Amino acid sequence: MHGLVALEIYGHLRGLARDPAAIYRDEMIDLIASLGLRPPR
Repeated sequence: MHGLVALEIYGHLRGLARDPAAIYRDEMIDLIASLGLRPPR
């Protein structure tokens, strides 16, 4: 998550994604799943 947050802070996601919030949500769901937990619905 650190890398993704750094990209957003320095404005590098603006040209790559229409909806940065969707990227964060998807990455958090992947992170939660990688820990063996169930992501929220």
